[in-house]
Amino acid sequence: AATVAGLCFGSLGSDTGGSIRFPSASCGIVGIKPTYGRVSRYGVFPLADSLDHVGPMTRSVADAAAMLRVIAGFDPHDPTSCREAVTVSNDSLTLEKGVKNVRIGIDETYCKDQTDPEVIMAVLDSVQVLRNLEATIQEVSLERVPDFLPIWFTICTAETAAVHEKTFPSRADDYGPGFRAFLESGNQVSGLEYAKAHASRQAICRLINNLFQEVDLLLCPSMPTPPASLNDFPPQAVIEQDGLLPLLRFTAPFDLTGSPTISLPCGFTSKGLPISLQLIGRHLDEALLCQVAHAYEQATEWHKQRPSV
Repeated sequence: AATVAGLCFGSLGSDTGGSIRFPSASCGIVGIKPTYGRVSRYGVFPLADSLDHVGPMTRSVADAAAMLRVIAGFDPHDPTSCREAVTVSNDSLTLEKGVKNVRIGIDETYCKDQTDPEVIMAVLDSVQVLRNLEATIQEVSLERVPDFLPIWFTICTAETAAVHEKTFPSRADDYGPGFRAFLESGNQVSGLEYAKAHASRQAICRLINNLFQEVDLLLCPSMPTPPASLNDFPPQAVIEQDGLLPLLRFTAPFDLTGSPTISLPCGFTSKGLPISLQLIGRHLDEALLCQVAHAYEQATEWHKQRPSV
């Protein structure tokens, strides 16, 4: 909210199931969830160690690229930190390479399933914009991706419970009901269930990696719905797995795979709420994500819209 209101150049988010992409999408700004390990998590209080990512949220793709270039890189204090060189740049020569012949994969059935009609329309319109910019749009199959959402829940709750072992359940009353229920779910995960979840995680990683043999990027919504009202999430609410996972269908799978993603504005609902497009790339290929997102941004006006504050 501070970023879209212009109170700061940009801000940082941590994303375990979508918490860079959801606020970016809900506020009509750009958010980058980098490759897992691309940005150090040292000093960040963990939610789930094998799923947590740190990344920038800004008002433009160029700004997001600039922030990522500063915060990315190897950190010996983070055992998951990548050593590979950071190639993303916010200079015009890099960002303005365009999208000609970039292969972008989309599964329209995956995008439309359980998705708000206005979100579907905006995302498909964005596909046409990219096609007009001479990107190559290819049909791919992501039908199996939602099947992996339960393993995200298993891994995330178990790892979160491990983080809070010293204070939960010994100080359970100090936790709100929603997060308390999340921790209780984690404490019920057996070692066998956790091991099976990690084995399944390898399957979705291979599935996505196979797709990147055919295309350069994947495209889908950032969220299946327009931004929700605070009334939909009262402070005492407890969100069960069956209610949570449909909301994470476009985000959590790419925390499991550690893939870099970028979310950017692609329209507004009839009520004036922002809608967001998500691009997913190969590991360590944030440069191409920024290049394509910048081309789309420059061909549209959505990123210029600001709330009246």
